[in-house]
Amino acid sequence: MKKGEHTKMAILEAALDLLGNHGPDGFTAAALAQAAGVSKATLFHHFATLDLIPLAAFEQVWLKALAPEQLADVPLRAYLEGLGQELIVTARERRAFLNAYFVFFTQALFSPPLRQRLVESSQTMHRVLREALLAKLPASMPAATLEATVHLVELALDGMGLHLLVLSEEQDLARAWTRLIDLIAPDGDA
Repeated sequence: MKKGEHTKMAILEAALDLLGNHGPDGFTAAALAQAAGVSKATLFHHFATLDLIPLAAFEQVWLKALAPEQLADVPLRAYLEGLGQELIVTARERRAFLNAYFVFFTQALFSPPLRQRLVESSQTMHRVLREALLAKLPASMPAATLEATVHLVELALDGMGLHLLVLSEEQDLARAWTRLIDLIAPDGDA
């Protein structure tokens, strides 16, 4: 990894930790620069605005979770189980990440430019998840059913993440996720 890429990664990690542990009031350029061990000028060399930094971090994490190359040949059921397990582990071991995700999402509700960027990012995530599911679902599935399935998985993941943060019902949510998988891949090996 090149020095610039290493610096960018440090900024992204620090942004998630800072936003997730201190909320929007603690997320300033000065605090982020200090947490990442860089200057404010370096922050803005890598990112046009402070608001875009958490979004870039979320995109990187979610893209990695949704479409890892090593899962290309994994059956649908195993892929979906992996997504749910990844979210549960994230809630347990990287709680600040989920906190940051929902803080950022909430901020985007009140900022039209940030909301537009979040919409664009969500569309990218949707396409990635759609492609992953398309490769694993029966080819005969109607396009509308595929789209509904992708949306269902997205909604369930977001809802599960929020419930894991607020209610901490890990076992109940894991069972609910398995039930959703049973509905999407009823034969067990799809």
